[in-house]
Amino acid sequence: MLSDILMYIYTYCFVSFLLAILTSSILAVINSKGIKFLHSIIVENIKHSDYIKKTIFLFFIFLILNRTVIGRNVWVNPWSNVIGNWGLFLDDGTINLVLVRKCVGKVI
Repeated sequence: MLSDILMYIYTYCFVSFLLAILTSSILAVINSKGIKFLHSIIVENIKHSDYIKKTIFLFFIFLILNRTVIGRNVWVNPWSNVIGNWGLFLDDGTINLVLVRKCVGKVI
């Protein structure tokens, strides 16, 4: 229970801080200049800047990688089962049926 809570805090803490900084910056500009000014600045910068276009592209690539490769669940104890269960018997004493089926299938 506690390990799950700590894992979620560890996983989403950095993204939460970045979103908080971004939101506070946007709200500060909206309160001082207005939303039309912010919209015009964003549109002009996206149209004329190759750097911002590359940044947006890399941001979406990172989002895709974060959902697929990077954002996998963090192991609570990575040294608990390093090699895995590839023996005939599992840790609880039962027979590893997946391995038995693979071996029998390869023999046949």
